[in-house]
Amino acid sequence: MPVGFEVVASPAARAQETAKALKVRIRIDPALAPGASVNDILGAAARAAKVAVIVGHQPDLGCAIAHLFGREQAEWRLQKGALWWIEDDLVKAVISPDLL
Repeated sequence: MPVGFEVVASPAARAQETAKALKVRIRIDPALAPGASVNDILGAAARAAKVAVIVGHQPDLGCAIAHLFGREQAEWRLQKGALWWIEDDLVKAVISPDLL
């Protein structure tokens, strides 16, 4: 991961367990709780002081990623524990959890 990133996680216990695997400081954002809207997720990312690593839930994250790529009402399926690197409206990488 790039230097200067911030991990932002849902207050749900399972999301925090996933975030703790990164072994860095985690900021809990109540806006990322299960059922978060696209605006909640994008807002949480925007509030990060640096590059944001968002740890949340499906289908919420799939809807947010689909929205970023012009699929307003789509629900993209994301694999649990996978990493999506999105920068400047481009998907730079999608990494399966078994490769992390």
